[in-house]
Amino acid sequence: MFFDKEKHLKNKEKRQNEKQEYENILQSFEKTSSLESEKIIFSDKRNEVLIKKTLLGKRYFVYPYKEIIGYKPIINGKSIKKHHGINKAPPTIALVIP
Repeated sequence: MFFDKEKHLKNKEKRQNEKQEYENILQSFEKTSSLESEKIIFSDKRNEVLIKKTLLGKRYFVYPYKEIIGYKPIINGKSIKKHHGINKAPPTIALVIP
């Protein structure tokens, strides 16, 4: 009555497909990565950047290099963490990763 089994199965299958798609993309980026940090993988062969899923962020993002308009290294104390500050074009959409 309240539980639609058919809809539940479709949603479950959709989630499994999305998870498999993410795993395939992640594997592909890890194989061709030129630089990797905690949340970001740069792939020069693909000319793309992958921003990984996080515990709270359930989505991942893939951006081509040509959409990146700026880069700023972030310095914490004695260590330098690169590729955590990225701005993305167009100007109305800004992507900033802490």
